Amino acid sequence: MEAGAGVHLMAKYDWPVLKRKYITGDYKSLRDFAIKENIPYNKYFRDKTKGWAKEKDRKTIAKQSHISERVTAAQIDHEVDLIVASLALSRSILTKTNDSVQAITPGPKAVYPLKAASEIAQYTVKTARLCDEASGAGSNQSLVDAMKSGYIKRMEEGDA
Repeated sequence: MEAGAGVHLMAKYDWPVLKRKYITGDYKSLRDFAIKENIPYNKYFRDKTKGWAKEKDRKTIAKQSHISERVTAAQIDHEVDLIVASLALSRSILTKTNDSVQAITPGPKAVYPLKAASEIAQYTVKTARLCDEASGAGSNQSLVDAMKSGYIKRMEEGDA
């Protein structure tokens, strides 16, 4: 084989297509790429593919970074959805508990249902506060304060 014959054979390759295939493909190295694509791995090949490995590395890092950002965003969205659902449930429980407390007739027998309602409210308020802390909000505070003052008043009336 003549010295120029190898160069002539290498000229038949579509180098831009091969570059895209290498950069987007799952090849361990340029040598691995040459073997799998049945291209002679010689000086001409190395000259034509100079810089491809670094470009592939840069694109791989950028791709991994993009994937990481999207996964993080999806996780944040999921956590936000959970916090919003927890807050909505807490608000609903507090509202229903408050409505039930308002229906209790003051008197000595009112202490037990008021105590139970108070325990439910405390647990729900604790859950709501954890959600508020996680979200950086304080959306349930006014409802919590109003219920506390209502419970205290109703319990005082029941003790009287």
